[in-house]
Amino acid sequence: MDFEQGRPLSELLEQQGRLPPAELDALFYPLLDGLERIHGAAILHRDIKPANILIRADGTPVLIDFGAARRVIAGQQHSIVSSYTPVYAALEQYHNVGDQGPWTDIYSFGAVLYQAVTGRKPLSAMERLCGSDQGAVPGRNRPGAGDQTGGASTVRGRVAAVLGNGRRHTPNG
Repeated sequence: MDFEQGRPLSELLEQQGRLPPAELDALFYPLLDGLERIHGAAILHRDIKPANILIRADGTPVLIDFGAARRVIAGQQHSIVSSYTPVYAALEQYHNVGDQGPWTDIYSFGAVLYQAVTGRKPLSAMERLCGSDQGAVPGRNRPGAGDQTGGASTVRGRVAAVLGNGRRHTPNG
């Protein structure tokens, strides 16, 4: 892998809090494209967080630190060594044997996006599971609040494309 230089997204979020919509688009759509490529090569990153996203001098983002990454081989069960950052980790990362796939990275991506949109770190999956709330005020600090542009359907489409054939089906969808 190449050496990358840039400013960590974590630093930008500490200084700015929320990112404006144009900056969100410029950073997060290219990251989704990158996830689509690595998932297409059957690789999971497994530690997506603001500190692992660098913003290069030209403004383009790059996902770094593939130390927790693993190659996925279809149809085989794997014992997985857990390496994750709790606030950004999907629930299946909290135990050694789990059903991890592209959805695991998408969960972490969503947690990073949540922080970039609201200016607050999300609750961990375990905190959410135990019923903690984010202290949200209805209609405020919520992705899409007051947005009538239909942006959510575009994001849903992009996430579905990244998940591709590895999409996990649930009873509701």
